[in-house]
Amino acid sequence: MRNFTKCRGLYIIPDVFEKIASHPLDSLCQLAQSVRVLRPRDLAARSIPRQYLRIARERGLIQKVGRGLYTATGTEPSPAGGVVEAA
Repeated sequence: MRNFTKCRGLYIIPDVFEKIASHPLDSLCQLAQSVRVLRPRDLAARSIPRQYLRIARERGLIQKVGRGLYTATGTEPSPAGGVVEAA
């Protein structure tokens, strides 16, 4: 059985999605699903403009959990979240 991921209201197959992700919001959503905590510098490393953090927040794709820290909407906070904030 294949693994499906929900992004922008659609269920997608991650290995196929990597090949077709061309819009920065798609790439941001995929990144948010793959990492526990998303930071603006993670976007810069993938050439995604920071303005898409705001757009993704407005659309409910990600949520802000701290200063400069974001997670995918619906992601449970990790018990080690304080350690990430301190770093």
